[in-house]
Amino acid sequence: MKSLIDGSTTYTPPANGPYNPTREQLIEMGYRFGDENTPPLDDDKVRISAEWVDDDGVNGRWEVVDRPKAEVQAELQAARMATFPAQEAVIFRLTMRRNFGDNAETNRDIDAKAVENHFVGKQVNGTITVQELADASVLERLFAELKAWNGTDETWSLFENYGGLLP
Repeated sequence: MKSLIDGSTTYTPPANGPYNPTREQLIEMGYRFGDENTPPLDDDKVRISAEWVDDDGVNGRWEVVDRPKAEVQAELQAARMATFPAQEAVIFRLTMRRNFGDNAETNRDIDAKAVENHFVGKQVNGTITVQELADASVLERLFAELKAWNGTDETWSLFENYGGLLP
């Protein structure tokens, strides 16, 4: 016996209600008979919902929605990719390569701190150009944006994983 209203599996009588309700009274109060245990979940599935519902006015049954994990993960990945900052990634890649050479965007040694140190060093030496000043500002902003989207404290893996999607 399980309540359709609150999911309880035992009847707790109210102060003014029947203390030993009959089967018919329990049914009237929203209780249904059946297997009270939630159906097992397969390892390769994700449970979306499990609800105890009325089957025939006397018995209850589980209405379960399970989906394959791979399907759910694919949908999450598609939603994430819909927010991919492609324009920013292209600008970042071009600016990194202009200042640090081919494939600089995937070089793990050229992180935000290394880029900052590079441009600060040029400023201190008095050898920085107007273009490099602009690039330093752009890269500072894009490092922050791309790291935030990537969900990490680096940008190189973003380009290793998604760089092939860029023009």
